[in-house]
Amino acid sequence: GGVVGGTTALTSVTTDAPGSTDINGGSVKTTGGQTYNDPVALSADATLTSTATGDIEFASTVDGAHNLTVDADGGAVAFDDDVGSGTQLSSLTVNADTTITAGAINVANTLTTNAGTTITITGPVEAQELTGSSNGTTSITGANTIATLGDFNTGNGDFTLDNGALSITGALNAGTGTIDLELGSNSLDEDGGVGTITAGVLTGSAGQTTLTGANAIATLGDFTTNDNDFTLHDGALSITGTLNAGTGTVDIEEIGRAHV
Repeated sequence: GGVVGGTTALTSVTTDAPGSTDINGGSVKTTGGQTYNDPVALSADATLTSTATGDIEFASTVDGAHNLTVDADGGAVAFDDDVGSGTQLSSLTVNADTTITAGAINVANTLTTNAGTTITITGPVEAQELTGSSNGTTSITGANTIATLGDFNTGNGDFTLDNGALSITGALNAGTGTIDLELGSNSLDEDGGVGTITAGVLTGSAGQTTLTGANAIATLGDFTTNDNDFTLHDGALSITGTLNAGTGTVDIEEIGRAHV
């Protein structure tokens, strides 16, 4: 064990497919890329950094009850296999200059994803909290279980999140982009008005929907609450789709303008 590239960063790191890699020294730093072709086990909290133009790729699984930070200062980060499916990670923070791609992710606490361009996670994602940013589309699909959504800014890119009861506790900001929350019959709220949504268009499905924060939603497209109540406060709003609460109640208040 020990820090790798702590004094002088290595040019790159590549592991072969047979066997496994145990990261137990705290950090791995390279100027170029890092490619882990075998399963990665975390025996301690770890930070993996590519300081120049390299991508960081995990071709196999990543497991371990520790915090993992992955920084690709000049490239992309890709998780080609499951993260935390064997042993749940404590938390995962991913920072990429370009794209972030992943499949299933399981963390006990917070998943943070910051991408210079787009984020594509096919899930499922299990996390207590999701935070992050992109400068383009963020798509998190699959049978996700995410309890709270903190600050997330897509720089006018679209934001898609599937499944699970969700409490928005921070600022979900898609600018002029579309936010599509497909939560099925699960509840959606803004933590008693703490959270906010900024979007050009809001669409989706949920159960009980209570959006009482300082929202700025220009257009409401198709949205169904599966016979549950729909409450929306604040923000100029044009309803261009079908708002369907079935037997539930629709309550839209404190809006600059509203028309159907």
